[in-house]
Amino acid sequence: MKPSMSIQELRAIYMQKYEENKELVDARIAEGIETYRKGDCCVQIKDKQGNPIACKKIKVTQVSHDFKYGANLFLLDEFKNDKANA
Repeated sequence: MKPSMSIQELRAIYMQKYEENKELVDARIAEGIETYRKGDCCVQIKDKQGNPIACKKIKVTQVSHDFKYGANLFLLDEFKNDKANA
């Protein structure tokens, strides 16, 4: 690649490779999500006295995570400055 290539030209090159291997890449992404971003857990809910509560419906909301959501590398460094690309 020549150093004077525009972001649009670079993006076209990267996207061409993706499109050529789209089925394989998409399958690998789906497998990675199932393997690394999902998991099972067991939750035991107890009352104030510490007794287990059975057969109750609960709602869980995730409020934080240990990884950045997404990784759209096709747009890597496409913005005009480092802060926007972070």
